[in-house]
Amino acid sequence: MNAPFACMGDGALSDWEKSSTARVVPSARPRKLAKVPFVELADGRLQGVVSSGSDIGRVYVSSIAAGSYAYACSTNNNRPCGGARGSFCNHIRALVSEAVLQYGTERVARYLKVDAEGTADAHVLTSAMTATGPGAGDASAAAQVFSRFLRHLAYLELPHEHRSVARDAVVPDGRGGGGLMRTDLLVDAVDGLDEALAAVDGFDAALVGGLLRPQPGQAGGLTGLADAVAGTPLASRVAEAAEKTAAGAGDEGHFVALAAARTALLGSVHDALVARVEEATGRPATDDTDGVAVRRGRGAGGEPAGRRA
Repeated sequence: MNAPFACMGDGALSDWEKSSTARVVPSARPRKLAKVPFVELADGRLQGVVSSGSDIGRVYVSSIAAGSYAYACSTNNNRPCGGARGSFCNHIRALVSEAVLQYGTERVARYLKVDAEGTADAHVLTSAMTATGPGAGDASAAAQVFSRFLRHLAYLELPHEHRSVARDAVVPDGRGGGGLMRTDLLVDAVDGLDEALAAVDGFDAALVGGLLRPQPGQAGGLTGLADAVAGTPLASRVAEAAEKTAAGAGDEGHFVALAAARTALLGSVHDALVARVEEATGRPATDDTDGVAVRRGRGAGGEPAGRRA
C-alpha cells in the first residue's frame, strides 16, 4: 500500500510507523512475485526484497540510489551480500528487471535519473548505471524497507472482502476513522466542478474591464454566470442583471445579483468538495456548536457543483 499514514504528519506516528511509511510511486502493471516479492520506487531509491537463489528461507533487501546509483544489498538480518562487491549483484539486477516489469522502463529511468533511450530495457538501464562506476551505498534503510514488506504481506493475508481497492489508504482509529480511505475518489472528477469554476473565472475576467461601460467581449462572462445558476432561485434575477449589465444599463441591484451568483457558485463548489472528502474518508461533517454529526449537501438544492448554486 502507498504511505497509509503520510497525510497525518510525523507527530501522529510512533517510531516504527515512521520507519514503515514513504511516498511510493504507484505501479503500472501486475507481475509475478516469486523472485522479487516486493519492489518500490520510494525515498529516492529503487528498493525491494529479493529471494535468495540458494536458500528458500533467506531474502535480500536491495536498493539503488537515484542519480548516484549507489547500491546496497544485504540479508534481512543485515548480513552483506557477497556478490555486491565492486558492482551490482544478481539480486540488484533482478530488482531492476522486476521494476521495469512493474513500472515500465521510462518511469524507472526517469526516477533513477538514467539517460536512456525510449526503447531501452532492464539490461540497458543496468548497463548505463554500472558504466558510471557507482559505489556502495548506505544499507541502513534495509530495516525500513523490510518492515514495509512485512506490512505488505500482512495486507495480502487479509480476507479479500477486507482489502482495499487500488490506491486506498487507511484512516487511523481515534480520528473519526478506523476504515479505508477511498483515495481514488480524491482524484476522480467532481460532477459540475469544472463548469462552476469556469463560470466564476469568466465573470472575474469580465470584472477586470469594469461593468459601467462593458465591452462586447465581456458579455460572455456575464451570460456564462447566468447560465451556471439557471434553474435556481437566483436564475431570473441574475439573467436580468447579466443582460442589463452587458448593455451598459446595470445598476447597484444588478451588481449585487451578479455578486450573489458568484458567491453561490463558490459555495456550491465548496460543498461538493467537502462531500467528496467525507465520502472518501468516511468521516461525516460535524456541527461545531453541539458536536452533532451532520451531512453537508452538494450545494443549494442538493445538486452537484455547477448545476445548482
